[in-house]
Amino acid sequence: MAGLFHLSMPGFIGRLPAQHSVLTGLLAVLVATPCTAPFMGAAIAAALAMPALPAMGLFLALGLGLALPILILAFIPALAAALPRPGRWMAWVQKLLSLPMFATCLWLGWVLFRQSGPLGLALLGLGGLLLGFSLARKPVFALLALVLLPFLPSAPAGASLTLPGAQPYSAALLAQLRAQHRPVFIDLTAAWCITCQVNERTTLEAAPVRDLFKDKHVALLVGDWTNRDPAITALLTASHRAGVPLYLYYPPGGAAAILPQILTPGIVKAALQG
Repeated sequence: MAGLFHLSMPGFIGRLPAQHSVLTGLLAVLVATPCTAPFMGAAIAAALAMPALPAMGLFLALGLGLALPILILAFIPALAAALPRPGRWMAWVQKLLSLPMFATCLWLGWVLFRQSGPLGLALLGLGGLLLGFSLARKPVFALLALVLLPFLPSAPAGASLTLPGAQPYSAALLAQLRAQHRPVFIDLTAAWCITCQVNERTTLEAAPVRDLFKDKHVALLVGDWTNRDPAITALLTASHRAGVPLYLYYPPGGAAAILPQILTPGIVKAALQG
């Protein structure tokens, strides 16, 4: 998208008759979906936790969202005349749209750092260097990097707790706190989950929520599922959920309440006071 190199459309696409244009749409979805997948994890997790019929409805909504611009033009052909004509501006738009992709690469690099530490990030940098040499047609340097890559060590990084007063989740600790009749709030999260990060910044790190936890002596447990911890997977399965975010509140002596995936301070306050 930055214009450094170009990929050609498969030849058979251009030879398809108009009535088979659905295959062109299928190709567009296959190309576009990996770009959007990191940003619709919450929707996929919700669909996997739903019964079959609502889940298919959610996937249908995703499909309609991808097809909506073309559907509108198909039903209202006059709108096509209002579209700008192809020209050099398309190349500028293409380069502009490459910026979010680079930003996504930086974000996923941060996720990799959370998963594997500085050495994992170094491997990513070396992979980028390898790609750069390849694009610059420097095969000798690319081959050297490829030979050295498997011999670089890597070690997983431990999960970091960013929420004030949080403790790492474990079933034993949860049972201990429950035996003490303490209220417990569990945040199951992951570094690659954008919804989780937004909820933590806007709600769980907010001063009113922190004060509420302190006033009610709520124990805050955080389960980091970035590396697919089996203990957290077991809790997700027990809660009939396929992925994060998952927020559970255990009142003293009561059953767990599952909070919505999109949190607000008001939702947390209502749960704790209910």
